[in-house]
Amino acid sequence: MPRNFRRQLSRQPSTVPKTARWLLNGGLVAISGVAVFISFSASSHITDLPAQSTKILDEFIGLSSTTSNDNRFLSGSTNRTQQKPQQTTEQQAPDVSQRRYTKNRLPNGEIKTELEWSFVSYSEEARRAKKDKKGKPIKRDETRQGARRLLIVQYTGWEDYYFGMTDISSRANKAYAKIHEFDYCRLNGVAYGSHKGPEATYNKIHILKQLRTTYKNMSYDAALLLDSDAVIVDFDFNVLDLLPKHILLTAHKVWPHDVTHTWNVNAGVTLWNLHHKLFDKFVKTWESKVLSKIRKGGGVSDQGKLQQTLREYGAKDRLKLGVINALNTTQFQPRNGTFVRHFIRQMHGVDRNWSYANGKYFEPSEDRVRLVEGAVEEACRIWPRACKEEELG
Repeated sequence: MPRNFRRQLSRQPSTVPKTARWLLNGGLVAISGVAVFISFSASSHITDLPAQSTKILDEFIGLSSTTSNDNRFLSGSTNRTQQKPQQTTEQQAPDVSQRRYTKNRLPNGEIKTELEWSFVSYSEEARRAKKDKKGKPIKRDETRQGARRLLIVQYTGWEDYYFGMTDISSRANKAYAKIHEFDYCRLNGVAYGSHKGPEATYNKIHILKQLRTTYKNMSYDAALLLDSDAVIVDFDFNVLDLLPKHILLTAHKVWPHDVTHTWNVNAGVTLWNLHHKLFDKFVKTWESKVLSKIRKGGGVSDQGKLQQTLREYGAKDRLKLGVINALNTTQFQPRNGTFVRHFIRQMHGVDRNWSYANGKYFEPSEDRVRLVEGAVEEACRIWPRACKEEELG
């Protein structure tokens, strides 16, 4: 209501009781306040509407100015439709506190439970591009020549912070995969527990199981599992050099002075031999320990259960059976890795984990997002052609 009109009402003759005048003016203010509240609520509702499971993976607005419209997915993908990337003039990410737990909820407020797999087959693209003497695409087996097939996998829940961070880090990770003719996969959703965002860390186990069952026909020999905050920064290095054929798992050891077959390793970046004789047994044991932890409650931690599974084998057996290759080099070193940089959670400069009741975790940090963005930009400055080709498809 116009200000001057409200002023006129307040100047009514004295025949109007003071109490009535006070109620009248108060009602005008209340009506105005309700209008503002309705406008704010409508705006918030539009902003926080959860995305449908069929929307393109990289539609998230605000975390990255670079978007990708990659439609080269294999039959393993489900419930997907093509959609043009949404444009935004915002170059800075919105306030992190406004981004928690929106994409993992349905319109009725329930948490999303579906899983969404998306594969990009750079190895198949490379095979089709190669021709024999008659100009026909050569067979798959003729392109490998003994080389192992690697799948690079990232995973995230439907919760915005890590969902958007995966959008950023995947740019470099997919470019690396394309250069080396590896394949890339992204899994959205939470496979275990109550489907809260932090529990997506357990997706590693589900991925490994599915690669041996549902997606066994894809014939992968190894899998590199990367957290959302892990960025490949050396496109020249072949990561398979870190996985001898007799080793089940390669990871970075927590303490530098430990032996190379220690159980104390980091789970954020792991390289797996899918054909190792202990693979199925090891993953089943790891899953069993995680499911037990979920039933008991008390926090989220796949790394602790991975370490416990490694300790099922004595030091001599871990060495003799080739269970673990705990790196004493810098390739997987958190934050300062020479091959992949893993920007693990920190508070006041101290590394933190998920181990808190009900999946409670530390507030997302914009500084961490910028670190991931910086690593991607640095890699793409050194290998601009690789990043550009991946973006163009």
